[in-house]
Amino acid sequence: GRPHVTLKLAVSADGMIGRQTGERMLVSGREAFARLQTMRIEADATLIGIGTSLVDDPSLTVRVPGLRAHSPIRIVLDTQARLSPKSSLVRGAADTALWVVCSNEAPLAHREALLAHGVEILPVGTGSGGIDIEAAMRLLAERGVTRLLAEGGARVAASLLGRGLLDEVVLFHAPVVVGPDGVRALAGGALSAIERSPRFRRVEEARLGEDRMVRYERAV
Repeated sequence: GRPHVTLKLAVSADGMIGRQTGERMLVSGREAFARLQTMRIEADATLIGIGTSLVDDPSLTVRVPGLRAHSPIRIVLDTQARLSPKSSLVRGAADTALWVVCSNEAPLAHREALLAHGVEILPVGTGSGGIDIEAAMRLLAERGVTRLLAEGGARVAASLLGRGLLDEVVLFHAPVVVGPDGVRALAGGALSAIERSPRFRRVEEARLGEDRMVRYERAV
């Protein structure tokens, strides 16, 4: 009743996935970025929260020359449909499908502005702190999404983990240090909830340039 969900996180040496404010920071290196492109090609859809969109303004397309057409559906969890029509995601909606999962109470004006730019709006109910993530997963499955790649941010990662919705986790450990202005990978939660949890087993480890990739699968 839901997609197979893979969470990808690029984590700094001090456990951060980026900065809270200021210029966008790339935590992992080129080799990890290349692995991410493969993960996107293999997924039906890729998912982020509105916070990641507002801070990083990503495109979420496949960035390999000649393979952009293999980009997955881009999905944003956005309770109030705040995604800007000027964002990279919306500007690319004519070429690569973009879905915004919002609440049933999201302002009509916000929804209409996105619809006018070719964005598909998927309203669902709300839970504690925002979108009902389980309802969102069921809706994506109903719409044919079988493999979902979650690329952040911290609140989305923590929500998927807390609800037991993760089937696979890929961590890119980078040697960089973000500092006290960083965003913790699991919104304040410790990575040990993945790395030392009996719910996950380590199945792969590899060196990608200066980064270390570790992949976990659901154990129970």
